[in-house]
Amino acid sequence: MSNDPEQTWSTHEREYRIYKDCVLKRSLRPSEYKLEFRGHPYVPIANKERLQKEAACLQFIKRETNVPVPDVLAADNQDDSFCLLTNRVHGVPINELSFENQEIVKVELKSHLLTLQNLRSDRIGGPTGILCLPNIVTVHFPNVKVMPIVSSTTKDLVFCHCDLSQSNIIVHLDTLKIAGILIGNLLVSFQASLKAHSTLVQSHQERK
Repeated sequence: MSNDPEQTWSTHEREYRIYKDCVLKRSLRPSEYKLEFRGHPYVPIANKERLQKEAACLQFIKRETNVPVPDVLAADNQDDSFCLLTNRVHGVPINELSFENQEIVKVELKSHLLTLQNLRSDRIGGPTGILCLPNIVTVHFPNVKVMPIVSSTTKDLVFCHCDLSQSNIIVHLDTLKIAGILIGNLLVSFQASLKAHSTLVQSHQERK
């Protein structure tokens, strides 16, 4: 890995470094927390756990399927910050292709989505049991740090990519083959659908 990243930036939750052949994401240390608009420190919810889940999901998909995702090169804690190092996927986002070429890529994409949907589980969350719900759910439970694990009597929960935006689908420009499907902040997990999340939120609001 080159010592000098090509790009570096940070959010209220993470720092990102883009190198020639790899990508580093790391959770912010408590000493690095930024202030929100009211001037209070913004404390990310399950910040380390979400990166741990991302690493576990990438390794699980790579082991169980032929879906192209980045390789996990390293994933560990360093000085109170969880670091995830993956190889860099080279190519262009699908939205930069012509409409005709996008239609060609979508054929392969549909097959990969079907592969993910055929992965089944009897509990929601990541393959290692880490449960990190998306913000559309956690925003309604600001004081809940640990969500209960919900299980099913049958393996009817499918593996979902919850952030399949066009910028997360990287394509080889010459071959129009998918070079990699990236995982964003919402990650992937075993779940029934986002409808279940909405039902959970609605039930919580009705009890208020």
